[in-house]
This record gives sequence, C-alpha cells and structure tokens, in this order.
Amino acid sequence: PSPPPRRLRHAPLVAQEPAIVPDALQSEAIKSASNSVLLLASPGTGKTRVLRARMAYLLLRERVPPEKILAVTFTQHAAHELQRHVHRMVDGALEGAWVGSFHATCLRMLRENHQLLALPAQVPVLPPSEQLALVRELLRNSEHTPRAGAGAAGVLRCITLWKERGQMPPDLPPPTGRESACEVEARRLYPMYEEALRARGVLDVAGLTLAALRLLRMEPRVLAHYRERFQHVLVDELQDTSVVQYDWLHLLSGGTARKGAEAGAADVAGPAQSIFAAADDDQAIYSWRGADRANVLRFCRDFGAVQVLRLPNSYRCPAHVYAAAQALLPQSGSLLPKKAHTTKPFEKQTRVQLRGFWDSEEEAKWVAAQLHAKRASGLRYDQMAVLVRSAEHARAIGAALRAARLPVAFDTEPKGQAPWWWASADAQHAVSALRLVRSPADDESALVLLRKWARLPDDVLDAIRLSARRSRRPLLHAASAVAAALPPSGGGDAAARLRRLISRFAAWQRTARAGGLHALLPLVLRDYPAEAPAGAEALRQLGRFGGRCKTLAQLLGTYRQPTKLLSPAALDDAAAAAAARGPGGGSRPPSYEEAGGGSVRVLTVHRSKGLEWEVVFLPGWEEGMFPMRPAADDAAAAAAEPARKNDWVQEEWRLAYVALTRCHSLAAITFASRRLWSGQWRTQTP
Repeated sequence: PSPPPRRLRHAPLVAQEPAIVPDALQSEAIKSASNSVLLLASPGTGKTRVLRARMAYLLLRERVPPEKILAVTFTQHAAHELQRHVHRMVDGALEGAWVGSFHATCLRMLRENHQLLALPAQVPVLPPSEQLALVRELLRNSEHTPRAGAGAAGVLRCITLWKERGQMPPDLPPPTGRESACEVEARRLYPMYEEALRARGVLDVAGLTLAALRLLRMEPRVLAHYRERFQHVLVDELQDTSVVQYDWLHLLSGGTARKGAEAGAADVAGPAQSIFAAADDDQAIYSWRGADRANVLRFCRDFGAVQVLRLPNSYRCPAHVYAAAQALLPQSGSLLPKKAHTTKPFEKQTRVQLRGFWDSEEEAKWVAAQLHAKRASGLRYDQMAVLVRSAEHARAIGAALRAARLPVAFDTEPKGQAPWWWASADAQHAVSALRLVRSPADDESALVLLRKWARLPDDVLDAIRLSARRSRRPLLHAASAVAAALPPSGGGDAAARLRRLISRFAAWQRTARAGGLHALLPLVLRDYPAEAPAGAEALRQLGRFGGRCKTLAQLLGTYRQPTKLLSPAALDDAAAAAAARGPGGGSRPPSYEEAGGGSVRVLTVHRSKGLEWEVVFLPGWEEGMFPMRPAADDAAAAAAEPARKNDWVQEEWRLAYVALTRCHSLAAITFASRRLWSGQWRTQTP
C-alpha cells in the first residue's frame, strides 16, 4: 500500500496559481485529467513553468506519492533545474521521485537490474571523448586504408545514429552505393567497435537507452515493476528524442513492443498510467544526434485519445522579433499546425536590426561597440549573448570581443569550464593511468602511457600493436608479454622503462582493489612525478581534486573531456599558457562576475536551446555560414539522396527560428561580404 501523504507546510497550489501560471490555458494543462497529454509549446509560452507546476500539482493537490512520478528531460542540466524548482514549490516533498535525462534514467534502471544483462554493478559508461579515442584507435589499427574524408568524428557520428535508431551491426540495411565515406568506414568498424566495448566491460552513451529497452522487452517482471511504480510520467522536449528513446518511453508508459522487436518482447498489462509530454516540432534541431521529430506524430498515434493542448501566448519576445521568427516556419516543414502570438504590443517595440558589413572585422567591431553601449545603458553583460552557427565561429568572434576588452564566457557545459591544470599533459597522463586501472582493455590510455611514460620508440610500439591485433588481446597485455620475453637485464633503457611501467601497473591494481581512489591516486602521482614546475603544480591540483572525489568513476566523470574549452586547439593554447606562466605565474584577469557585470555568453545556437537573454546578437548570417554548408562528404551523400538534403535545409530554418526567439527585447542579425575563415579571406553572400 502507498504510504499516507505527508503533512505539508506549503500552501495549496490553487492559492499560488496566479503567481505560477499567467493564463488559463496553462492552468488547463496543469490540471488535465487525461491519461495522455501532448503540450505543444512555442518559444516563450511557458512550457517549462507548466511542467514544474504540473509536477507540483500532482504532489500537492492530487496527493500522488513522489515515488510514483518519473520525469525525463533532454539534458541532465534541465533535470537538475526541474528538480530544484519543484523541490522549492513543494517544500521538499520530492524524495523518491525519479528526475533525470533519458540517459541518466536508463543508467539508473540498468544498475538496478545489471545481473539480468550480465553487466557490472556500476555499469561503467564510456564518455564521448573516450568513444572518439576508441574509434581513432580502430582506424589506426585497421588493416584497410580508411577512405579519404572518413575521420573518426564522422565515423562515430554514423555509429551513434544507427544505435539511436536501434540498429546494431546485423540490423543495418544493405548498402546502396550512395553512402558517404564515413558511412562506409563506420559500417566496417561498427562490429569491432561493439566488440571493443564488450572487452572493456563498458557501454557507450547511446547504448544506455538501447540496453534499457532490451531489458524491458526481455524481462516482463521488470517491465511490470516499473509500470506499477511510475503511475505518472512527464517528458520534456519530446521532439528531441531518438527512435530508441521513444520506444523505451512508449513501452514503459503502457504501450506494447513495436513490430520488429526481438523475440520475447513483453506485452504486460498494468494499472492505468498518465503520460504528459511537452514538445515543439518547430524547435527540433538535433537530428545530427539521432533525434527524430516524427516522434511527436507517433505519440498522437500510439497513446490513444491524446489531449493536444496548444499554448499560443508567448511572453518572451517583442512583437517584431516574434513576427520575423514566425515568417521562417513555412520553410521548416512543420508537422503540427500552431497559432502563436506574442503578448507584447507592437507599439514602441524595437524592430529586428539587420546590418551588413564589408568584412568580418568590421562586423566584430560593431558587435563589440553595441555590447559596450548596452552595458553603459544599464544592461549587465550576462543579459546579452552572441549566438553563432558553429564552434569555429564562436572562437573567432570570441577572440575579437576579448580584444575589445569585453568579458566573454565561451560555450561551456553547465558544470563549467575545466581548470588549467586538467589541461596539462602531466595531469592527462596521470588520468590515463587511472582509466587503465579502471579498464585494462583501454588501448588508448595504454598507448598514452607506453609513449609518454615508458617512452618506447615507434618501431617497438608498432610491434606491440601488431601483436595485440593478431592475438585479439588488449594492448597492455601484448606489452606485458613483450616485457616478460625480454632477459631480466637486457633490452636497454626502453626495456627497463617498459618493465617498470608493467610492474607499477600491477601495484596500482592491487592498491585500487584494497584502498580505492584515495589510495591509488597518490601512488600514481608518486610513481611518475612531473619534471617541470608547472606540471608539478598541475599534479598537486589533481591530487587535491581527487581527495574531494569519493570514487574513481566520479573523478573521471567530472571533466569528461580534456577541457570544456571549445576545441583541441583551445586546449593546446590553455596548456601552453599554463606552462609558460608556471605555478602562480602571471596575473589573473579581473573577475567581471565579482565586479557585478557577469560575462557575455558566446555560444552556438544549438547550445542556446532553452536559454534566453535580454539582447542577442546573431552574426554570420551568410550562405555557407548560416545556413551552414555541409562537409563535402555529407554534401555528396545529400546530393545522392534529395530527401536527406531537404531535411538538412529544413533543420537550418528551424535553427534560425530558435536563434531569433532567444531574446526579450532586441535581436540583431549581421552579415559580411568578406570573412576571414581558417586563415583566408573568402567572399560571402548574405
């Protein structure tokens, strides 16, 4: 039986509704008694507020026990924000509810049932940076010469897209001859990639939802348990879900297995469940990650008598900006009709600014001057943003703004930018040692240590890699075999360094088993100290940071990439600057946050989704920049398949729609006739 509802000091939700919801349509959505609700919410119409209030309404008014509620979001940052706001609204009566991203929720489900899929108890997850490193290793060790244009990032993207569609290597359709070079290489490497994951005992990010879906399909009792537990399911950003995520959601929320599911898929009856999904197909901009906006239509088909509620009133954008954004939608391929309008009057509203410049340098100077002027008029820097189509453009204009003495915060994840010491080579080598202890089959980390700490020459490394490939064993195992075959005092200095590394690795494994991270990390840092002062300081900082982490998984998961800066080039710059300064060297620039002005955000339009500012600047609206010109390999594939090209063009229109609707008062679009790009001037067309 469900526990009795706890006594709440919080006032009844009905008394707070005027402060929580500004219009009757939002209130109708919050109180809906339908078991299937699709909330179509255009930008600024209060979708996030409705989700929070809906969850609070279930807890406070309907007296739903928290453990009966599941809320899934597109990102973990959005989940944290939802949990934080609802926790405050219900005076803390949220304990027991599951609130997380699709991937985090599936990981939790897998850890609760890891034995059924023969997974380790912690279900280790390979972060994206290490997935990319694994693909690079597979390409490097391949006996075939990769096709021109088939880079590791493109190959990994193809594999991820297949997994988000539920297509494992045996499920791929026969090749048509129109595939891009990346698709050809990905098709060849996909089985090896999956085998490498199994050898390491890890899942990749896309594999989390796929494994959770397989769990529900294969284990009727597990499916019945979760259906019984989660009587109310809330979903944010339905248009950004992949096919696999939607199938998982559909099955968990009372649907049945789809046609084509594996044998033994469960069709389990259970108590009536309620599902409440928020979506806007006009803001679907993540198809490159595997998202399928057609899931919005599938929802209407798969959940019976769906109550479709449209929120037409936008409280964010000024009238002229909203009208300009709406004019883009006929080109975007909308799936569901909507009629939205702004509540702000046209009178005395600033029109969208559109400015053209001779070159990108003039454009950047104008944007900088406008930012300075807006700050002088009373706006804080953190109330303004510069949104661009690509990370490369963000780096270029960000550098120009910093040269104009503007405080700039680059495109970073919610956890923030990694500190300088994490970007240092010495810290990264030590982290590679920790990763190798976690998974001795991690060939990329093993290669780092064999190169940097054992300092093996290239011919020896090539021989070890060839031996590993022929024996189908991890690189470290092959290196151990080479070390064991050498005479005790033979082989020279390189052999001595290799024997020492193998010996110390065995000691690290014993230490990790006995004492965990807090015993392992000091030993690694003691065995291989840094030579330069800056490196020594970086290792000290790593040691202090490791002391604050409870587990090795927590340390490795905090900064999943070498840095949260924008690119490998930025990483190299940060590391070089840190080495040049030395520990404590140089002066720290003044903190604009401490001064009260914040920083101007410079980020891609994709990363701006769900955010808003008073003023946004949108530079680079030129053919090839925005809309972005696809890579040559993608362009060739799109030319061979007109439907793919049409989808890409429509998504660029939706991306422009998202960019324009981020502002509260002013949007400024700029373009240049000449742009400095990759060190060369090129002529642009607006």
